[in-house]
Amino acid sequence: MPSIEQLRYEALADAVERAKAPLGAMGLFASGPEPLIVRVQAFDGRAVKFRLLEVDLDGNELVGRDARGGQVRLPLSSVKTVWRRRRSIGRSASSWFSFLVAGSLAGALVALWQGGSEVVAGAAAGGLLGAIGGFGFLVVFEDWEALNEWTPLYERAAA
Repeated sequence: MPSIEQLRYEALADAVERAKAPLGAMGLFASGPEPLIVRVQAFDGRAVKFRLLEVDLDGNELVGRDARGGQVRLPLSSVKTVWRRRRSIGRSASSWFSFLVAGSLAGALVALWQGGSEVVAGAAAGGLLGAIGGFGFLVVFEDWEALNEWTPLYERAAA
């Protein structure tokens, strides 16, 4: 019969597998599991942020890479809480939408400034450019904390 500690470690491994799995129809287009950026708090109070690669149940450790590519190995016995970084859909959508609106307004103003009667066409062209710029913004600033949120993935009470 597995110990309580082993069952806790397996619960963490299951939570990581679920977090790495692509959601719904997006799984059809995904080339593989997305990198799982986590922040781990240990019982001694230290917190480490890294890209989690696997939960090694044989070695009883979390294995990952830090931002510079160095290897991170944390013993599972020291893990208190694991948070995962997720894109905040509301913040990302509002950022993209603001680019779209700004582009539309700029296109309409440029069309008016040129003295043309094609304000709608200018607004549409500006909106298209703004939408493309908004996607570019989201790609370039993918790691910006304001566009992401931390959600709990695993939490263990003190032993």
